[in-house]
Amino acid sequence: MTPRNWQFRIVFSWGIVLACHAAVKNKEGLYTARFFLGMMEAGMFPGIAAQLCSWYRSDEMGKPIMWMFGFQNCSGIVGSLFAYAISYMDGLGGMSAWQWVYLLEGILTILFSFIVYFVLPDYPKSPRSNKWLTPREQEYLEARLSENAPKTEDPAFSRTEVLASLRDPRTYAFMLAQILTNLGGYGLSWQLPTVTTSLGFADLPRNQLLNIPPAAASVLAIIFAGWFMRRAYVTRPAFIMVICAGALVFFITLAATRDKYAVYVACVLGTMFYSVYFIPFWACKSPTIISLIRALISPKGVRQHFQVQPGPHLHSPSSPVLDRWAE
Repeated sequence: MTPRNWQFRIVFSWGIVLACHAAVKNKEGLYTARFFLGMMEAGMFPGIAAQLCSWYRSDEMGKPIMWMFGFQNCSGIVGSLFAYAISYMDGLGGMSAWQWVYLLEGILTILFSFIVYFVLPDYPKSPRSNKWLTPREQEYLEARLSENAPKTEDPAFSRTEVLASLRDPRTYAFMLAQILTNLGGYGLSWQLPTVTTSLGFADLPRNQLLNIPPAAASVLAIIFAGWFMRRAYVTRPAFIMVICAGALVFFITLAATRDKYAVYVACVLGTMFYSVYFIPFWACKSPTIISLIRALISPKGVRQHFQVQPGPHLHSPSSPVLDRWAE
């Protein structure tokens, strides 16, 4: 299966399952829908990472990954505004606002999947690339890649590379660090609408607007991190340690204080440090290993834009082995 077909399948099926959330009637139905939502989406990020390795050299991967994470966090801004607007559709057509959020976002995702199908390229030498690259350009793009970068004629799966990564202790050290970081980061992102609402700054649906600053701070910090690392002021491990220390400080603040202003600042900066954490790791060689690690360490979930309240309704809006990591 080519990258285009793989990503089309993921986005299309993800949109269908997301739209089906509008029909949920109880918590069991919600848990089931969320399970299948995660299943449909699971291969997207590893697939993107592996595909990028066939277009960019290992020393260039940081920039596209930086922008990908930046746009990912833009969803927090757009999603909050979108959810705030849809909240005024509550009761329209006999549906609650949270149902409209799922239905409309699911439909938009399904429509976007066809853009993926018709626009996304596969590899430099794939037939689809003939429409916009000359043969000389295709040869150049593959010739400049790292020795073990995926080529058009390469098999889609390399057992040797996977086994090599499983025997490398650095793979497990990296996975452990990612798992521990994700436990705190996903917990904060999942509960962010609930936390911001409980602070009492604004009631539903205006509380959705409080989710914009954490996302905006994350986008700006990710762009800054990309710029800062290109200047090489400090080594990547040192930069990662600073990020981890900052995240730890603000996660401790969340647990140690009840002051609502301090909690909200900790939410903004904790989300920011968590989002930046992943950027320094992307200067590695093997797409198979990076995809494997990402698939194994991600407890994956959908960023929440709704607030759960007691009662019958859900209220809407809301690596490769590290051969080059120290460069």
